[in-house]
Amino acid sequence: MKKSIIPIVLFFLFSYANSQTKSEGHFGIKLGFNYADITNSGGSPIVSYHLGIFLKYKISDKTGIQPELLFSGQGVKVYNGEFYFNYINVPLLFKYYATKKLNLEIGPQLCFLNSAESKAFGGNKTVDVSNRINYNDYSLVFGGCYDVDKNISIDLRYNLGLTQVQYYLTPNETPSKNSVFQFSLGYKF
Repeated sequence: MKKSIIPIVLFFLFSYANSQTKSEGHFGIKLGFNYADITNSGGSPIVSYHLGIFLKYKISDKTGIQPELLFSGQGVKVYNGEFYFNYINVPLLFKYYATKKLNLEIGPQLCFLNSAESKAFGGNKTVDVSNRINYNDYSLVFGGCYDVDKNISIDLRYNLGLTQVQYYLTPNETPSKNSVFQFSLGYKF
């Protein structure tokens, strides 16, 4: 439980610090689909979901910053089963407004493992594998956002995993990393 609190506290501390500036800020919620895979796994992607909150700050006409706090389901299907990883993701996105409605996003993302399970095909029993998976994951996030109107936005982004998913490697095993495409709808208040 203590591990799950860390990203939440960091998110709200950052939010408070930014609320003290004169930038134009908006709080919002988002949800969407993940097309998640693990590199070098020999498997195929899974479809999952993500949901969370964001704070969008417009610093100037062309730039902005957006911290987020997301629950994200990720994983992979392999020859004998499936792996499901649930993360708390904390991206910090720098935004460039190409037009009034379209912006490009890039930034780092800290990910904290919430749970990790495997399930064999044909079986209904899941096994906790969180002791085999790194607790922290770091990613580079890039993509774009289109503001449909003043409240609704559509996001498409890619999360490029930078750290090894496995806690330790067996002999002849290659490091695997998260690879996630995300499509989401956001609502700003």
